Amino acid sequence: RESDWSSDVCSSDLHVCFPVTIKRQVDEWKKQKQEEEQAMIEQVKEKHKESLFVSAEDQLYNPVQIEYLIRKTIEYGTTNVLFGPTGGGKSFVAIDMACSIVTGRPWNGNRISKQGAVLVLAGEGRGGIVRRLKAWCIYNDVHPKELKDLYISRHTLMMDGGNIDEICAEMSGKDVVLIIIDTLNRHLEGDENTTKDMSAFVKHVDTLRDKLNSTMMVVHHPGKGDQTVGRGNSSLKAALDGEILCNKGVLEWTKTKDMEMPNNIEFKLHQVKIGVDDEADIVTGK
Repeated sequence: RESDWSSDVCSSDLHVCFPVTIKRQVDEWKKQKQEEEQAMIEQVKEKHKESLFVSAEDQLYNPVQIEYLIRKTIEYGTTNVLFGPTGGGKSFVAIDMACSIVTGRPWNGNRISKQGAVLVLAGEGRGGIVRRLKAWCIYNDVHPKELKDLYISRHTLMMDGGNIDEICAEMSGKDVVLIIIDTLNRHLEGDENTTKDMSAFVKHVDTLRDKLNSTMMVVHHPGKGDQTVGRGNSSLKAALDGEILCNKGVLEWTKTKDMEMPNNIEFKLHQVKIGVDDEADIVTGK
């Protein structure tokens, strides 16, 4: 009917008006279907937002995949511990990992899956961290400006819940993909041998991780007797997604929650000349 056709597209020739009218109706139908589908999606989101449980059916429609921070070694959004004896290189390994993630360079042959900013909560040896960073840049021929997204705490920020909001506020707008806590003992409020204090530490670590949508790596010491287990209360290991033993030039995964256990990684520390002291003696870093 002529009343169905808009005057600006219709002519007296019916074979011109008819296809234009059909196209308009099809477009309107597609738009309506899209709006209905979007409304259904929003209803599902709202339903899940308000409910305490989610249907297994809904979850099974999602693809099963692992999101890595470092391909095949560190899962993204997890809490991990890197532990080992004093002098074993665990802090250097953590810094090496941080620098690789910030610059996007492969870490021990493994691709960086999610490049971004890294926080180092330093509870000890800040001078040593700077020397390691200088040595890393010299050895890998990297300009310091490439490490602009690696942030080191000016002082110890205890994991007691009191610093979390302040850390998040300062990192607002930055894509923080890894947070290194060096060491557990320096950042734990209380006694690491008690379930209460260790559980509280883990709770605060996970809260910081979730608020920044990041990954945690806690540097820790081994037990006094058995150097192949982490020191302190066993509730720590129970709560971890991954645990790595750093000892005698080897990284060995002692726990992974979901992904397959990675192969051991061998490493070697290199002495690098980074400057001279006030008496012109050579200063090295590794």
